[in-house]
Amino acid sequence: MFDNQSFLRLTAPLLRLMILNILCQNSSYGYEITNTIRSLYPINESSVYTALRELSEEKLVTCQFVVIKGKLRKYYSIASSGRETLKQYNPICRKQLCDILNVIATN
Repeated sequence: MFDNQSFLRLTAPLLRLMILNILCQNSSYGYEITNTIRSLYPINESSVYTALRELSEEKLVTCQFVVIKGKLRKYYSIASSGRETLKQYNPICRKQLCDILNVIATN
């Protein structure tokens, strides 16, 4: 998809901040989070689920199971510690995302 894929590498810390940023707006489930990120950057679903698991283990996000149309979904929400982490690192995240989006726009 992109010629400069090595330059555009989405690091694990940046992915985690992106997820926190998404969850800061609304609770969501893994597939929806993956699709939101994929609208900006091609990513494997497994990378998102790994990051979600790590964020959950670190108590930066919480999760609960919800039945919707007979299907069990695991919804993630940002925890207060996740909001603090996002406040601390969000300027770095925004700078890196802008760099990535600028390269994408020029290709």
